[in-house]
Amino acid sequence: MSSVLERSGGELSVRWPAVFIGRARPPGTALLDAQWRNAVSALTPIRPLGDYELSLKQGAGDRIDVALSTRNGPLMLAGAGALEGGRRFSFEGTAQADPAAKPEIHAALRDLLAALGPRRNNQTLLRFH
Repeated sequence: MSSVLERSGGELSVRWPAVFIGRARPPGTALLDAQWRNAVSALTPIRPLGDYELSLKQGAGDRIDVALSTRNGPLMLAGAGALEGGRRFSFEGTAQADPAAKPEIHAALRDLLAALGPRRNNQTLLRFH
């Protein structure tokens, strides 16, 4: 039996700076940008789910700021978090069907949203600590 990840797909691209000289980087310096285009999940028949971006930027001190956003698509993901000291990670965000999507899209995304986390106020809460 194949796993859910094996049956997921899309186009993943990752960019990061070619070189960092020295350890100190000013806050806001881009560390990594990842894009998942034409995302597909085994948990829903919707093809594609959309295009998403994850960015890591240097925060204050030894913190790395993390941001997740939706570029387009019927599954909307958004959130922010931080990696503190290379050890403590926290992230909070939301996932939901695009409010403008047709009812059948909302129904088709129900299982995927349920797998991502608990629901509150018509949104799935994404919490990682």
